[in-house]
Amino acid sequence: MTFKTAIRGMRLFFNDDGTRVYRTLALAEVYIPELHMTLHDVRLVWSPDRGFVAHAPSGARQTEKPIIQWYHRGEFARDLTDKLRDMYARMGGEIPEEVSEKEQAAANAKRRISEKPQPIERRVVPATFSVHEWANDNEAVDGLARTLSVEQEEALRVLG
Repeated sequence: MTFKTAIRGMRLFFNDDGTRVYRTLALAEVYIPELHMTLHDVRLVWSPDRGFVAHAPSGARQTEKPIIQWYHRGEFARDLTDKLRDMYARMGGEIPEEVSEKEQAAANAKRRISEKPQPIERRVVPATFSVHEWANDNEAVDGLARTLSVEQEEALRVLG
């Protein structure tokens, strides 16, 4: 199914900082005649595991929710992605290498494995206690019991 969308303008994007999984290639203005609406800053992005994807414009700040959203694997998004990729190529944008479905599945699996939480490293540090020379044994036991949050009577019974 072909959707009635028109790419009214596109500018290549060179300032991608490389912190995200995907790389932003271009920003476009997309006109949707049925809605009488122009979407500004629709992003054409590329990632090695997903290929080209058309992302909806997002808010001015990272924390804001997007004004408009679409399912990035749906028919509308795929049609829009094809149109944006075609215009990007005609404007002289460098097309990254396409990856096969098998390579995409391997990259997705690798990403899922790397996203698993790592086990917590546990270290055992020996505790050291010092008792003043003037303290007697009962005071030392009381101090140790308070330090270890153990009831003093139980500590006296066990140690005593």
